[in-house]
Amino acid sequence: MLQRPDEVDVEVRGAGNATRQINKIVQPEFPAHRILVVEVFTPSGNWSSYPPHKHDVHAMPGEADLEEIYYYRIDKPEGYAIQKVYNDDRTID
Repeated sequence: MLQRPDEVDVEVRGAGNATRQINKIVQPEFPAHRILVVEVFTPSGNWSSYPPHKHDVHAMPGEADLEEIYYYRIDKPEGYAIQKVYNDDRTID
C-alpha cells in the first residue's frame, strides 16, 4: 500500500522548548500487523521527547507496548542528540 505525503497526519506537540512537529507516516489504522512510523522535527535547542515516558507496558490509552528505533539527523556539525534508556532498578542504565 502506498502512503502519499498528502496522507500524512501532521501534529504539533508540546509547548515552549518541548515543541516539536510530529509527522505520522504509518498510523495504527495502516493495514500492517505491528508497525508505526513517525518523523519528529525538533527545533534547535528543543526537547523531542518530553516529558519522559516509556513504552514497555500495554496499558492503553496511557501507555503502549512499543519497540522503538531512533535515527537522529543533526543539522550542524556541533549538534548532538542524547537518549537515556533505563529501568526502575537500574539493571539497565
